[in-house]
Amino acid sequence: MKSKITSIPLFQNAVQNKRLCKSVITLITVLVLSGIFIACGGNSNPTGSGSQPNAEFDWTTAPPEENGFNPDLLDTLTKKLGAGQFGRITSLLIVRNGYLVYEEYFRGIKRDSLVQIYSCTKSIVSALIGIAIYDGKIPDVNVSLLDYLDGYECFPKNCHDSLFREALTLEHLLTMTAGFEWDEMNVPYGNALNSYNQMVGSDDWIQFTLNRPIVAKPGTVFNYNTGLSGLMAIVLQNVSGWRVDYYAQAKLFKYIGIDTFEWRKSPTGIPITGSGLKLRPRDMAKFGWLYSQNGVWDGDTIVPESWINASIHPHCVLSGDKAYGYQWWMVRVTDDQNNPIDMPYALGYGGQHIFVPKGFDLVIVVTADDDQDVAETYIGGIINLIGQAFTP
Repeated sequence: MKSKITSIPLFQNAVQNKRLCKSVITLITVLVLSGIFIACGGNSNPTGSGSQPNAEFDWTTAPPEENGFNPDLLDTLTKKLGAGQFGRITSLLIVRNGYLVYEEYFRGIKRDSLVQIYSCTKSIVSALIGIAIYDGKIPDVNVSLLDYLDGYECFPKNCHDSLFREALTLEHLLTMTAGFEWDEMNVPYGNALNSYNQMVGSDDWIQFTLNRPIVAKPGTVFNYNTGLSGLMAIVLQNVSGWRVDYYAQAKLFKYIGIDTFEWRKSPTGIPITGSGLKLRPRDMAKFGWLYSQNGVWDGDTIVPESWINASIHPHCVLSGDKAYGYQWWMVRVTDDQNNPIDMPYALGYGGQHIFVPKGFDLVIVVTADDDQDVAETYIGGIINLIGQAFTP
């Protein structure tokens, strides 16, 4: 997907205005039906495990009726999901007001199962970039990207675009506007012409990405590029001295109760920051809850609020009301009072979603094992039923 960039304002006041949750769920329905869904990194290579220190937090469950949901309608949703009426859904979780009010698993997935979240990984690693900036490891997003890629050839001899490369910043990476020649969206995953698949077939995924010519001035064109997101692993490793899975463990996961994960590695042993994480659905919800609470967990700032606001700011306007932030998707919608809201969510191949309508104390997690087109078809219906189940 390529799109010229235009600028639009961020309506933070509208996002922070806590209107009825029913309106929010209606907005999410608009979001998922608006055609944003992007296939975000398919199957690739073997997994590598990461172990973490024991974390104490886990969700407290609460009856849905105590948090504004009709349990009978949620039971209907469960039956439809179990019967496969919405494709191959493997889990659905709803967090409201800090409580886990709905949690169901299907097709062999259990509460402790690790699920491949594909490109939802991008949104989590974006948080790590924000933490590194907060800790003073990186000055800001305007730094030269090439200064943080030690160990790689940033000016390949086959490319004659040195001026563009010298202009690359970390923000160009985060917003998918680096300008590299890359086609991940117009050719199906699995096809030899898909740039993602070409990268997966290479010996060094980072160098493969850097070897692509730059065909657009950085900062001018959005082009979805999972290889570009993979550069975040090198940036974080170079500034912290830790491999990114260890950095995630030490700076993020242990604070929000994520004590088990797997992170796939590229052939060179680099954790894949574009699509490599496996998490439990409950832990996906923890990450979503952290963002819904402006980066604060148990009174401590884990991710700075300024970074969260920047991440879900629509830096790149795509077609229609769709936009992209710092490795987060969003869409411009209006609530029942005609206030504009930029609705953020993390998205992964095959139906993985973390919906975070910021400011409304609500997180919805959906995981699936489906063809991407099938996942796109059904997610709107799922969210619609959740909206019907809400009873203010």
